[in-house]
Amino acid sequence: MIEGVSLRVYVGDMPDSYINAFGSLRDVMLLKSGLQFQLELIRQASRVPVLLAFAPGPQIVQRGLRSNAKLVLNTVNARYVQRKGGAVVSAGRSFRHVDPSRTSLHLIRRFVKSFNFLSVRDRASLLVVGSRVRVGPDLAFAGLPETVDPSRVFRRIAFSFRYDFSPDPSQFASAARHLREADIDTVLVSQVGRDDEVHRMLSEASGVRLVAWGDRGHAEQEHRVRSEYSTCSVVVSNRLHALLLGAQAGATPVIVSDGRDKLSETLAPWLSLAQVPLSLDGVEWADIVQATIDKAEIANSRRAAVDLRESMVSVAAQMVRGSE
Repeated sequence: MIEGVSLRVYVGDMPDSYINAFGSLRDVMLLKSGLQFQLELIRQASRVPVLLAFAPGPQIVQRGLRSNAKLVLNTVNARYVQRKGGAVVSAGRSFRHVDPSRTSLHLIRRFVKSFNFLSVRDRASLLVVGSRVRVGPDLAFAGLPETVDPSRVFRRIAFSFRYDFSPDPSQFASAARHLREADIDTVLVSQVGRDDEVHRMLSEASGVRLVAWGDRGHAEQEHRVRSEYSTCSVVVSNRLHALLLGAQAGATPVIVSDGRDKLSETLAPWLSLAQVPLSLDGVEWADIVQATIDKAEIANSRRAAVDLRESMVSVAAQMVRGSE
């Protein structure tokens, strides 16, 4: 992130193929043990100012000793790092609560106040952490293309469904038949390995080609996914990062509505989005194919994500300069 700064990264039980997909990590210390990370954080912060960065993505707040203890530990770590001259940052995080107690809400708001820089990726998070937090795009928006070719119209649609929210195979087969009649090609894409089983069922019922995960590593499957999306005019999904990867490849993201707000909360403030029902009934697929991402919107969304990323880096750089 900053030249000359060494990294210690807590990876927990992430599989090696996922970690290796990030490329060369020769100068990065990967820590699988939470205790090992904790000891390394204390050791480093006692010697030099440390930047403590929390990863983007969802954080669920709920009642219970384990959840509350984690919030307390994170807050203590943040305060310790700051007392030693360091800083605490995160961008693209989201917060949700599930049956929270008064204690858990109090603890999450104390945790949030400990950040030197924090942005959340949706307004729903403000209901959990309070209103004095910056709202910005998911950092994946920084990977959007700088321009979109308005003449880019492939008559192909990619579908990617969550294993726990997918259409009935007969409904998908009916949609695939209508698409073939409209001369629109279709493909099923496994964005996540555990979606393979449901995609195989849909593929067998409909005859639609499947780009399964199988036994491939993360880097290989990501390459295949991006390659498929680059030949599609539309990506239809209820997986957030399937929609974002589709947009990065120049395809128009279309949300499969499954009753949750995560997708629209994260994407709608930054891109105009179409939605289709989980049943896929009554969809005018020809109109969907003709839709393209608005060039101005995608440029603004990309710029906002890049600015957000650079703001976070600026906080880190100021901390490093102040310690010299």
